[in-house]
Amino acid sequence: MQTITQGFNIEDEHIKWGTLLKDAKDILRKFSQYPQYENRGEVCCKCTEIFGLKSTVANLSAPLEERPVMQVSYELVPSRETRWGKLHLFYVDQLIKTLGQPTKTESLYNDCYGNLNKEYISGSVVYSANWLIGDIRISLSVYGGIRHEKTGDAAAGLFIDWINEKKAAEPFRYRNIILEQELYAYLGNSSAINKYVLAENQRKFYVTHIGIGDPDVTNDESLRVAQMALYRKELLQTPNFLRHSLKENEIVIKFLTEERLMIIANKWDATILRYSQNETVNFLDVLPARGPGEYFLQVKDLSIIDSRKNDTLLNLVTHIESITGLKVNRETGYDD
Repeated sequence: MQTITQGFNIEDEHIKWGTLLKDAKDILRKFSQYPQYENRGEVCCKCTEIFGLKSTVANLSAPLEERPVMQVSYELVPSRETRWGKLHLFYVDQLIKTLGQPTKTESLYNDCYGNLNKEYISGSVVYSANWLIGDIRISLSVYGGIRHEKTGDAAAGLFIDWINEKKAAEPFRYRNIILEQELYAYLGNSSAINKYVLAENQRKFYVTHIGIGDPDVTNDESLRVAQMALYRKELLQTPNFLRHSLKENEIVIKFLTEERLMIIANKWDATILRYSQNETVNFLDVLPARGPGEYFLQVKDLSIIDSRKNDTLLNLVTHIESITGLKVNRETGYDD
């Protein structure tokens, strides 16, 4: 018998955890497809049942097309239960039959009590329940009313998450290790490494999942580097010898003109730009609006920010163009 720790079901298809989103799309192509909910790695298709509950659609999401599915969510059809304060009972009772008692429940009915705006109530969650089975977290969210979606009426949502990001990232972390060895070799000769001092401290990359009790990524470097491999295509660890010599507001760049490479790094993260392949560099001038604005330099998956009062990034962009021959994409926007 296939279990939730092995994979999840969409109609008559069992998709194993670790399946890349692009491969899942091919598997599910035979089912009716719907527009994606957000502009990221997703696929949304018809699904009529999960754990004995009737559903309308399933939405699969992944960090990238070439990364494994990390979450599948289902929109559940309304039950016959209409009593306020009891809307969750039908769903919870059915899920207990399949999953056992929930790890955690939370009633939020009082937050909506007395609100007569039915549209607002349907947009709220009045009850939640969570199950933790191995590396899989299952979450039920019961709405305060019926949501009339294009894919059909829904009164609850069920979310299944593969929470072991270290395991999910293993194949991609291995690739990053190879690239980091390459990076170290390129930087081994410290000559021609140029340091730039910025007005703003830089931010090391990590992903937080708010409100679901995930570990503190900032204190678990192995989890952070797993996330780098999982959520980004080519974001690498800065070698230790550079990390220890850099301050939080400093970055370094090295051009290897013979190999037509540019390496750029902050204290924690780095990337290799292969300008022989016409890889893009973007520069955004964020004009003041609600805030003071900022300069934003994007080199592949590495983001560099600085104050608009400091010309360092402006001069650096011009320098990158002169060395690489690339035309940096320049844009202007507002911080609103």
